[in-house]
Amino acid sequence: MLAYPLFAELLTRPANCDPCALETYLSDEEFATIFKMDKEAFNKLAKWKRDGEKKVSIASLFLFATFSHRVTEG
Repeated sequence: MLAYPLFAELLTRPANCDPCALETYLSDEEFATIFKMDKEAFNKLAKWKRDGEKKVSIASLFLFATFSHRVTEG
């Protein structure tokens, strides 16, 4: 599964990463999986819309990781 390892990686990001632009560090495949669009389409959105998409995606990753962790610990 892609989301849980990605979420864990984002939590342990290097200090020099821009925390307001974590999406720029994603591969094209990871980006498309998380945002359900490519980077070009995302960058064409208005800033308020991009910010909203990031909040929804981060919340989704967190919920998925939490749920997956609970299921595997059973």
